Amino acid sequence: MDLATREAAERREGRLLTAAEHAQAVLHNGAGRPEAALAATARVRGDIEPGYWGLLTAERAEAAVACGQRAWARSACDMLRDNAQVHGTPWAEAVHLRAQALLERGLDAELLFQRAVEQFTAAGAVLQTARTRLLWGEWLLASGRRTQAREPLRTAQRAFSAAGARAFTVRAGIKLGAAGERAARPSTGVHTLTAQELRVARMVARGETSREIGAALFVSPRTVDAHVRSILRKLEVPSRRQLRHVEGLRTTDRAGA
Repeated sequence: MDLATREAAERREGRLLTAAEHAQAVLHNGAGRPEAALAATARVRGDIEPGYWGLLTAERAEAAVACGQRAWARSACDMLRDNAQVHGTPWAEAVHLRAQALLERGLDAELLFQRAVEQFTAAGAVLQTARTRLLWGEWLLASGRRTQAREPLRTAQRAFSAAGARAFTVRAGIKLGAAGERAARPSTGVHTLTAQELRVARMVARGETSREIGAALFVSPRTVDAHVRSILRKLEVPSRRQLRHVEGLRTTDRAGA
């Protein structure tokens, strides 16, 4: 990821640079590293590619709240509010509502989280809905409402696990445990794969050969084959061809975060 960012900056490829920064911000927020996520969104007021502006601003708002930088969070929230007023879409409205919820307390925050979930659901944004439920559950937990926190955390963890969103699955599981419930961890499924194995598995599921995968990931075909053997064992799948039918690897399962 760092290499992609450096190369994009050196070649002045704005869209690639922004995509890499957004991916870093999502990864760091998902893994509970808000300081790193905040750093990844430093250009949010600069030359942002239009398609990524709202995405990066939303990541910045979440990271800023977690870092205690409420002024930065408020600024990002105001930008998201203006964007929602201009576009008027469920997605834009949901992003603003979630950012606002993070800045509020008591019943106001809870109602905002609820409305954000409703709007993301209306927009068909599966993982954004799960992320909102995760933040809602964490807020309930921090408010001392452990029993009420379990349902949004449980629902979020299931959605993350089904999508193969490992960092968010782990984070939701940790919070669910803190809420007094043991997170379900099945012995098989895409969540058992390493990050590299998940990349390889998805490429195999798309029908790519070991040579093609190796060239894309800068490893040898032999290394790819070793990954494939591990993948088949972990997923209890008999052949490469069957990977296309595994939940979490099918193209229809790959909702954006």
